Amino acid sequence: MESTAEHSLNFDAVLYDGAALVNILPKLVTFNQYATEIFCPFILKEMTELRCTRLYIVYDSHHQGNLKAYTRNMMSEGTRRQVKGPYPIPHNISDFL
Repeated sequence: MESTAEHSLNFDAVLYDGAALVNILPKLVTFNQYATEIFCPFILKEMTELRCTRLYIVYDSHHQGNLKAYTRNMMSEGTRRQVKGPYPIPHNISDFL
């Protein structure tokens, strides 16, 4: 029986840090292009290669009353923006996040 890494990959679930994915994948002009040409194909490829049935993408959240949420609220600057398909991706994406 052949024993290679390709044949041994088989996971029930895989967990990704959403913010890290956004930072490591290449950017395009709009959020829609990014989703359809980069992000979704990457996720589908990972699911196929890892043979997993579930893939979770987790983003950091700050619950009300949490010290981290309080600190973030005190340090927040700027305005809130909606992310929609036709909107352009900001040049300073890490600051945007």
